[in-house]
Amino acid sequence: MSFSPGDVVRLNSGGPLMTVLGNDHDEIVCIWDKDGEYLEANFPPETLYLTASADEDDEDMSDEELDELMAESELQQYGYR
Repeated sequence: MSFSPGDVVRLNSGGPLMTVLGNDHDEIVCIWDKDGEYLEANFPPETLYLTASADEDDEDMSDEELDELMAESELQQYGYR
């Protein structure tokens, strides 16, 4: 399956909703919120599934929060926004 920046995904084994930032070689770069801190990791695409909606979880990050996070990091290299 192919994922695009901005897609909301979850690990096949469960866990938090994550936002796709882009691709890093053969892996998908994702970020998510844990206790008010944004975390980032790469996952093989076969370990993720696209969620029907970001409304599955009450802890989604807003566009403003994502913009602020990107301004503080080098995530722009993945072509998000």
